[in-house]
Amino acid sequence: GNMDSYLQLFAILAIVLQCARADYTLEVLAHSFSNDQRLSDGSCCDVPGSNCNPWWCGHCECDIKFVFCLRMSGTTADSDPDNCPLGRYSTGQVGEDGFDFDPSTIYDGVPNPMVFSGSYWPDSVQLYVEVVDVDGGLLGSDDHLDDIYVEISLSPSSAFYPQQSYTGYYGHAEIVLSFRVQCTGDFYGPNCATYCVPTDDSSGHYTCDVTDGSK
Repeated sequence: GNMDSYLQLFAILAIVLQCARADYTLEVLAHSFSNDQRLSDGSCCDVPGSNCNPWWCGHCECDIKFVFCLRMSGTTADSDPDNCPLGRYSTGQVGEDGFDFDPSTIYDGVPNPMVFSGSYWPDSVQLYVEVVDVDGGLLGSDDHLDDIYVEISLSPSSAFYPQQSYTGYYGHAEIVLSFRVQCTGDFYGPNCATYCVPTDDSSGHYTCDVTDGSK
């Protein structure tokens, strides 16, 4: 009857959706940050005063906050901190000038590593890091310090890839990061798109290859 037809249709749709679905997590582990006490326009972070030498920016402290913005790979150098279709984290002031990140928390509500998740790992993505000086400028307003663009091209792995240093577009900031991509749930393969459930019962006896999900 009609009910049986509907049930068959729903069953087919469920199978199709399951096959089209995938799950991954990208972890971004922040290790350290440094800068040369200059803003993107070349001026010093702080107002020149008794402790800030405007000629070489000595003792001109930069009070650093970040936006971590995930996009599709190959995105043209776009410094819009809200254009983050794959995920976004923002912080308040994390530290001054050069510092090591806390190994568990970058800022309140921002874990270390940061975790971005999605439904299909596209082989590569772009991480845009906006670096801001919280209290720079003559009026104490936030000032733009640098833009760091990181192209991340990884295969799923249980281990973090070796940490690397990435320099900002204006050459005033440097951040050290490492990354790991993992398939989650019962998904496997280079794009985390192969669905496989290990079985050891009357319906079958097999495990799933951790690399490609083959039974």
